[in-house]
Amino acid sequence: MGFIGVLLLVLPSGLNGPVALIGLVLLVAAAMSEAVARSSRLRLRHPPDVLTTAALQMLVAGGLLAVAAVVAGEPCHPGEWSTDSLPGLLYLIGPGSLVACVSLVWLLGNVPVWLATTYACANPAVALLLGWFLLDESLPATTIAGAALVVLSVVVVTAADKSHSSS
Repeated sequence: MGFIGVLLLVLPSGLNGPVALIGLVLLVAAAMSEAVARSSRLRLRHPPDVLTTAALQMLVAGGLLAVAAVVAGEPCHPGEWSTDSLPGLLYLIGPGSLVACVSLVWLLGNVPVWLATTYACANPAVALLLGWFLLDESLPATTIAGAALVVLSVVVVTAADKSHSSS
């Protein structure tokens, strides 16, 4: 159900729009790799300090993304960045990365994994609403349906996991 929701979210103009297959594959691979990483975290040694753990994760991820950008041929010309994009960049560096990553690492050490990772359904929903509210972006029916399916699938999994863990 969640994957169908993601499919509806990434289709640019509904079910008839063009979509890059590699993008869909990478999106699903990213979700699966995060699930594997989060569940294996319970079995692996990690630094006891939340900030150190978050910093290590961000350094590794940043390095891998930099390599991927070079391999993909992504240009990086800071001189061409607009002043309008600076607040967005600062948001992504601050609350979008630092605060979010430290909070998630802390949650993973203090609450069940299924509860800590529910942010994954909230972030896209918040982004859609902010885009609609602040930037007057459209919310087609397929996007709303996709977001609803993603959120509903997380609610179903969360409810099922809670009922199994309490019995």
